[in-house]
Amino acid sequence: MSKNNANIQYSEHFEKQGITEMKIEDTNFSDEFTPPAPDPNWELVAKADPYVYEEGRTARIKPDIYQVLSREEVVEVERMVAQFNNLTDEQYRYEGTFDYADESVTTSTNFAACQNKSSRKWRWFGLQITVNECLGRKIIEGVNNPAVTAFLTAIAAIKPLGGIIATAIKIHLAAYKKWMDWASDKCGNKGFEINATWVGLITISRVCKKFG
Repeated sequence: MSKNNANIQYSEHFEKQGITEMKIEDTNFSDEFTPPAPDPNWELVAKADPYVYEEGRTARIKPDIYQVLSREEVVEVERMVAQFNNLTDEQYRYEGTFDYADESVTTSTNFAACQNKSSRKWRWFGLQITVNECLGRKIIEGVNNPAVTAFLTAIAAIKPLGGIIATAIKIHLAAYKKWMDWASDKCGNKGFEINATWVGLITISRVCKKFG
């Protein structure tokens, strides 16, 4: 699958001393679901993330990044950081938390009535979208739920990358379902994250913290 077709990759996010660290996880975690081998682009993001920090709309690279990355890899990180720093006011304003009307009382898995929420945030490597368990469960069950439709419409409006993510969910939902379900279940049903790099690679990661 080409990058333009939203490659599906795997990574994990967890909080560590104020820095969100991304690491590549052992892929042998389930007899029923095994994610594809990590793409080199995500491996680079995972290694570089502890050495890139964001202050509002500006991302900066720590000098000691050269301890873990080659000069060629640092150049690629610099390219991604530049794309983050060059976001326009109109593009950046989409960051925030959003609620979605839920017109159904229960789902096919007897998921109780709940409040659908998502947040989206630009990261130095691209766009990070977090959905809570309520909205995440509806996404897993299908894209025809009114709340999911509203979510995908809002995501598609985010430029750049939003359209890639929304399209990937619509087209590749069958491939994402077990991955999303695993990511949410592993962290006590707190939802999951959908991430996209500047070149359009998609990954699902677990939140492992209370949605807020």
